[in-house]
Amino acid sequence: CGMGFVGPAVLVGVGRVSTRWREKVRPLSGGGRLGKVQSFGLSRIGVGSFRKGKITPRMTYLLPVVTPGASVLTGAMSSLSSAGSIATGVAVLGFIVLFHEAGHFVAARAQGIRVKGFSLGFGPKLWGFVPEGSETEFALRAFPLGGFVAFPDDQETDEETGEQKALTDPDLFQNRPVLDRAIVISAGVIANILLSWLALFGSVNSVGVPAMSFQPGVIVSGIIDQNGVGASAGFRSGDVLVELDGKQIVSSPTAPRDVAAIIRRSEGREMHFALDRNGNRIEITAQPKCCNAAGDSFLGIQLSSRGVAQVVKPANILDSIQMTNKEFNRILQVATSGLMGLVSNANRGGDLVGPVGVIRIGADIVQNDLSALLIFIATISLNLAVVNALPFPVLDGGQMAFLLWETMRGSPLPQKAKDRASQITALLFILLSIQLLLGDLSRIDPMQR
Repeated sequence: CGMGFVGPAVLVGVGRVSTRWREKVRPLSGGGRLGKVQSFGLSRIGVGSFRKGKITPRMTYLLPVVTPGASVLTGAMSSLSSAGSIATGVAVLGFIVLFHEAGHFVAARAQGIRVKGFSLGFGPKLWGFVPEGSETEFALRAFPLGGFVAFPDDQETDEETGEQKALTDPDLFQNRPVLDRAIVISAGVIANILLSWLALFGSVNSVGVPAMSFQPGVIVSGIIDQNGVGASAGFRSGDVLVELDGKQIVSSPTAPRDVAAIIRRSEGREMHFALDRNGNRIEITAQPKCCNAAGDSFLGIQLSSRGVAQVVKPANILDSIQMTNKEFNRILQVATSGLMGLVSNANRGGDLVGPVGVIRIGADIVQNDLSALLIFIATISLNLAVVNALPFPVLDGGQMAFLLWETMRGSPLPQKAKDRASQITALLFILLSIQLLLGDLSRIDPMQR
């Protein structure tokens, strides 16, 4: 699986990390015949062969995480958080990954599919146990930025002859129908979508949703040209423009744009303005300067809306659901547009952050209120779902694409073709990961490194 977030905070990317560690495992069948393991996970162990009671993973994947606008968090990342806060940030990120992998695990076990291992993190194993009567090993590994669910393969290898033979056990993942496998593969994305929605639901009901209430008129927020028509006519920064040519300016988030459009199209004719200055009504007559190359007239003032920030709380459960859905759609829209921007190179490298950045941002957020933490969880979890749904071989979406091929062609794509596609994609993730890691380090104050 890949880890990916696209939200109002960060673009985290991750890549393939080769591993050299080896782990002893019990044979899956007797008579000197051993199997292979397949796995799904943010940290993904590639299919490797058992030899002499050991498994040597070919590679471990720690895959991407995407969110635009990370530049707004540069200030937050300029100071180191306390060790306790960083540990909490790691724990929050680990929980999101754990929820993703739990989706795969629950979907598999609910269908009676055998699971060999469930790990949080990647790299050397720090702790693990096998429940009595179960073949599944639950483990905690050294690097908590990933995880995987491993399934026994559908083939066994004879130690003496080296020959491979297909296993017919119906409880093996690869022996299940396409629909059963699709449910398991998609369950991680579904789990993250559910977690995101639940976190937003908690935030909506505990704190509410920030909203803007707009008042009639527009604010003169600045004088662009101190020698221009507007300044000469008497406009001052802070004035509230309430009427234009005898017509009241209604409350609207687009009011500044609408008023500016009228002024631009005035063709230099004389215009009448009514202002509210500290409670006093002031009337001004001005003739916008005409005209630039585009035929626009202008006063040399800057306008902004009269928005007042407020918090809206749900009145009942129906309101809670509707407000949660609205926030969910907003984050999803940001996530998808962020990915599109990344693909089209619209996002600059400086606007992206990697795993180190995400942990540091999380560490800062957990020091605030519960609502901020819930929104952070929702954003990262939904980004993880969006990125994992992409049709790249090393992601859940890529595995679903392989199943689609199998359904349409009546047979699976050759394993060599799958491996080659995965290797190429993993290389791209490595390059992205290096770029993001360097970006993370560049945002840290040199005195605090």
